[in-house]
Amino acid sequence: MSESVVIVAFYHFVVEPFTEPAKMKSTLLACMRAAQVKGTIILASEGLNGTVAGPKKGIEHVIAHLRCWPYCESLKWKSATARKNPFLRVKVKLKKEIVTMGVAGLVPAQQTGIAVNAKEWQRLLADPDTLVVDTRNQYETEIGTFERALDPETDTFRAFPDFVNKRLADAKQRKIAMFCTG
Repeated sequence: MSESVVIVAFYHFVVEPFTEPAKMKSTLLACMRAAQVKGTIILASEGLNGTVAGPKKGIEHVIAHLRCWPYCESLKWKSATARKNPFLRVKVKLKKEIVTMGVAGLVPAQQTGIAVNAKEWQRLLADPDTLVVDTRNQYETEIGTFERALDPETDTFRAFPDFVNKRLADAKQRKIAMFCTG
């Protein structure tokens, strides 16, 4: 039997805040329903984060809709297939943040590090002067991590800023390589 449902997961920070998330929510819900796509998308002024599933044409329609939004033309996603839709409902949730950190004034798309390719990442890992930080939660770090990676021992991203303030305060002049599942 062929796979008939496409599942996509994505998150995307925008360089300028969305100005009307409530209006965007209503058009996105209508788009998802019309495309027979189910799942949850979190929408905040800083961007969007979601996992949705549906027929291939429906997923393509929803992705095209999202890519028409301001600063979303470069939206990327990961996809998989399944025999049936794992989601029962269509949800678009308005939140203050798409990845909850609880830091006022933070604009993730503007305050970011430098993305590196796999070869550069291997060089960073091999450099003993590089401080490697695993930004994932305890559940994810227990599954595995890179050698020498500093585990923040957090349950949620909300705890990460406290970890940085307590454990990395003296590392500001060091080369730091951070990673996450995204």
